[in-house]
Amino acid sequence: SALNNLSKGSRALDDAYSEAIVRIDGQLQDERVLAKNVLSWISYSQRPLTTGDLCHALAVGLGDEELDRDNILDVEDILSVCAGLVTIDEESQVIRLVHYTTQDYLESIREKWNPDAQYNIWQGRR
Repeated sequence: SALNNLSKGSRALDDAYSEAIVRIDGQLQDERVLAKNVLSWISYSQRPLTTGDLCHALAVGLGDEELDRDNILDVEDILSVCAGLVTIDEESQVIRLVHYTTQDYLESIREKWNPDAQYNIWQGRR
């Protein structure tokens, strides 16, 4: 809804995304880390991720030899920490960024906001 209420111009769009990042950064540590992980997985992924793909990816930690089903998060919890930046296609169950410009914005801030994201994905760190 924030996108629909914006004034014209890319600066207004950046401001809206910046506000979402501030909301994410203002959460408790666990929620902030989860949001950063979710946004990293989605923005670095080479293919669309289903909710199942993402939930399983987030459930695996460094050194885990098998999936602990108790670590699988509820999709609603994942959505709630991401400040409206992700959405789910109900038909395909693909979880994606809310708008194509969100990808551009995250790419523009990733080195400053979450510089270890790609390494953490590769290492399987939660």
